[in-house]
Amino acid sequence: MGAKRKTKKQPKEWVDSFAFFKQAVTDIFESVLTEFGLKHVATVEDMPDCVIKYQNETTGVSVRYEWKSQVSVNLVELERTPTEVTEQKRYDLLLLMEIRRPEIDPHKFYRDDKNWTNNYIEELLREYGSFLRDDARDVLTGDFSIFPELKKLSAKYRRQKNKEYFGTYTGESPRFSTRPTLEQVFAGAKDVDPELERLFGGSLNQDKTQLRIYEAYWDHQYSIREIADFLSRTEESIRRGLDDYDDHS
Repeated sequence: MGAKRKTKKQPKEWVDSFAFFKQAVTDIFESVLTEFGLKHVATVEDMPDCVIKYQNETTGVSVRYEWKSQVSVNLVELERTPTEVTEQKRYDLLLLMEIRRPEIDPHKFYRDDKNWTNNYIEELLREYGSFLRDDARDVLTGDFSIFPELKKLSAKYRRQKNKEYFGTYTGESPRFSTRPTLEQVFAGAKDVDPELERLFGGSLNQDKTQLRIYEAYWDHQYSIREIADFLSRTEESIRRGLDDYDDHS
């Protein structure tokens, strides 16, 4: 399938830099990915990003360059129907590298304070390509059994970032200055805002129970059993809710 490009007039330096990135991805990744049946399906330029996508029957690989900020690679689980291909779960390749190559320093893949030269971009792409070929063969051939582990690691880092930037693991502004009771945590969780109800015609889910479960467990350190007893639910349903929240947040 041919490349799909969004085109609009951009500063010349951006276009020139993306030209090198696109050619480097072709030179480095296609020789690796072709072995696993992945073919180029799209190149999307939407400044300051350029994303190049490859797919086979089961797996997608997306290579992204954010202008002078980051080069990243995502592994994608695909779902195919007779009419469309849907990207389901996706995880940063760095997470897989952390599990399988713990000796690699992930910080070297981020270089905000340094000069983003073509040589540096090529260096990153070659390291990613080498890792895909040597250590990601299972995912590239449709075995996603490592994805639950990647999900846990991804959720851990998201919570850490939320805590650093917002003061809570949920990413909400802190609601309490001291540890609240469960009654306080869940107060108003099912309240409906009439104005939002009017604007969205009842289609907006305003129930915050799942968010409050996540808050109670992670921010206020209530146990699954305590939350389940308070809500008159099973412990398994609480575990499933926490897991689902990590999937969709």
